Amino acid sequence: MRHGTILYHKINRNADGTPQRWRVNGTPKTWKRDPSRVEVPLKFGLYKHDRLTENELHLVSLTEKGAENPVPKKSPEPTSKTPKTALQYVRKVADVISKSGVYGTMYRGKEGAKRFAREMGYGFNDFPRSQHAGAITASYNEICVPMYGKGTISKKEWVDEIKSQISKYGGQR
Repeated sequence: MRHGTILYHKINRNADGTPQRWRVNGTPKTWKRDPSRVEVPLKFGLYKHDRLTENELHLVSLTEKGAENPVPKKSPEPTSKTPKTALQYVRKVADVISKSGVYGTMYRGKEGAKRFAREMGYGFNDFPRSQHAGAITASYNEICVPMYGKGTISKKEWVDEIKSQISKYGGQR
């Protein structure tokens, strides 16, 4: 695999049903001390970038034919009911992150933390405004600090990013 190689995704499909095409967008990286470890920069479409690691290699194929028989999707584990309060929503997200982590490069660093906060804020729109204040504080303490530490993004920045999405989309009254 080298720069410019086209990979076909076994699960993600285009609107016409064909496998998505991902292009190798740089030099694949390997490690001398751990030859099984690999990291491949990828590009999809005009603006989407990601990195493929040894854990995701089974999701792509070098040929379009190889991507025709997709990897069977794992059936999701039974989950509890949808959260009824904003605080339950925060705790459910924190629980999922603690079990599985956040994958990909889009949530790394300060900009990734801001993106995650905005996505959390968008989720708060499903709950009454009266529940937001306590849940926003809990999201910083239970999600942001364990994921990023206190030095990556301040509490004020986290809260401002969340509120930017709440005010933008309204939220329940």
